[in-house]
Amino acid sequence: MKWPGVKDVEVAQMKEKRSLAGLKKQLINAPPTRDFIGALKEANARTGFPGFIAEGSFENLEAIRNFGVQCPLLCKEFVIDAWQLFYARLKGDNAILLIAAVLPDLDIKYMIKICKLLGLTALVKVHDEREMDRVLEIEGIELVGINNRDLGIISKIVQISIVINVVSIFVLPICC
Repeated sequence: MKWPGVKDVEVAQMKEKRSLAGLKKQLINAPPTRDFIGALKEANARTGFPGFIAEGSFENLEAIRNFGVQCPLLCKEFVIDAWQLFYARLKGDNAILLIAAVLPDLDIKYMIKICKLLGLTALVKVHDEREMDRVLEIEGIELVGINNRDLGIISKIVQISIVINVVSIFVLPICC
């Protein structure tokens, strides 16, 4: 799926306001990230339930973090450019969503490497078996999410989780 030009324009405008070099300079003084997967496992071990996370856009998550919320933060922006990873890290996010339907394998590989350098966890979201097979072949993926939404028609399909959830990998089902 080729991502519509709207997001390309939005990211280009953001990059004009803040250069990658500027983001990297600001990251020197940024606090460390929280271990996203570790926090989820810790919460599960402590309570027997899935860990609580906050998810949202760059600005929403920055407001949540500034309010003092300590749970792990998952940035759910549509990531199409590596610049967004640096921006998410600067905003205090712990994990970033990479959508297999939007990104080619090479971009996913590249962005996973950058995430690791920045201390971010990459959650790679799939919505069908073909995408699951694709991402399981990509080295370095630690977290796979299952999306019940067909991005082409923006409808929820519950059967997707039922079919894909049989894969023996740490899977965090994403329902929306």
